[in-house]
Amino acid sequence: MKKRLIALALSCAMVATLSVGCKKAEEPQVVTPKATEEQKTEEPVTASLEPVEVEFWTMQLSPTFDEYLNSVIGGFQAENEHITVKWVDVPWGDMETRILAAAASGQMPDVVNLNPHFAQQLAQVGALSDMEVYAADVKDEYFKGAWEASRFEGKTFALPWYLTTGITFYNKELFEKAGLDASKAPATYEEVYEAAKAIKEKTGKFGFMQAISEQHAMEDFEKMGVRLFNEDYTKANFTSEGVMEGVKFFKRMLDEGLMPRESLTEGTGTAIQMYSAGEVALFQGGTSHAGMIESNNAEVYGKTAAGGQLLGVNGKINVAVMNIAVAEATENKEAAVKFATYLTNAQNQLEFAKISGAIIPSTKGSISDAFFTGTPKDAREYARMESAKQIDKTDQIFPPIKNWSEIRNAFTEALQRSLVGDATPEEAFKAAEDKANALLAAE
Repeated sequence: MKKRLIALALSCAMVATLSVGCKKAEEPQVVTPKATEEQKTEEPVTASLEPVEVEFWTMQLSPTFDEYLNSVIGGFQAENEHITVKWVDVPWGDMETRILAAAASGQMPDVVNLNPHFAQQLAQVGALSDMEVYAADVKDEYFKGAWEASRFEGKTFALPWYLTTGITFYNKELFEKAGLDASKAPATYEEVYEAAKAIKEKTGKFGFMQAISEQHAMEDFEKMGVRLFNEDYTKANFTSEGVMEGVKFFKRMLDEGLMPRESLTEGTGTAIQMYSAGEVALFQGGTSHAGMIESNNAEVYGKTAAGGQLLGVNGKINVAVMNIAVAEATENKEAAVKFATYLTNAQNQLEFAKISGAIIPSTKGSISDAFFTGTPKDAREYARMESAKQIDKTDQIFPPIKNWSEIRNAFTEALQRSLVGDATPEEAFKAAEDKANALLAAE
């Protein structure tokens, strides 16, 4: 296992699915929790037990969420006086190198905040505890799709923490000018095409933008009903008739000027910028993007509403999850699992969601709160409430898959080559499929 971890440390790239961190940190920070006066005066309930220290790593949550996490840690320590939590916050870009090096040297933190695709690389070499075994008693407290996002080869390698579902932002004013119903967003890909066509004809603006260079377009194919892998994700299927039809959808959008050429090479950040500038009427994003629109252009923000995630024939709704894993080799397994389940319980997740304003809890007991219901008054509330509405119907479209980053890149590059005419779709996707299958078969 050690050799495989060292190899991962030298070669793997972090898959950044979701982060609520707001400030770039240059070095890991050990954050000392401060108990509140109320917590200090509580009677210890486990004073007779041997002292235990649990080391907990997060990805770039300090200093933005210091007060919240210190409060959670303080509350946990007040209930478990024999356990001390040492919180270490690691810069997002450094987590990959640091966690793999720690695992290879036998110095993994007891509890660590990761994302499923990266955590899976540790799980496949046995570095993470199976929550089906150690946290089975709380499994039903989480949404099914969020729990299963950390499933790999029959094991659940982490607890779900904060998450988001994709939503559709749209400019109500541009919809009205195009003669469209501004009270709702398009719900299907065919509706997107029709809306984009009307917007282009009546306003001259682009109706839609999708970041083809990112994973989102790949998810679109699956939502359109195209299976890109076999049932157990051991074989790629990139050359099917369904894939060729999906290529035609994006080519039609580009050729008819309904989607900007920037879609081919630029990411979601550019989509947000073009939407904020009033040049694009519709894009798929996440809850945190409402704040970015407001920062870019308050006027466009005021015209923004949001609908649910675009649906295809299979009705799939994707979810992006950040999770909390426990090291398999920790000597403090019981205390580590106890802290992980406390951190991710319904009460603590609801409080985190309210402080952040841009995340959705993975716990069923949090989502019925008035914070996620009612009539939205602005884009932030539209985004939060629409995301919450669909959370119990979500699934992770692509579960943790071996060598995912390289496979994803092979597919998106084939799509780009097909759309710009560098190769026929058949040629481009055959090459991508061969590469993906070699990566899936690799030991």
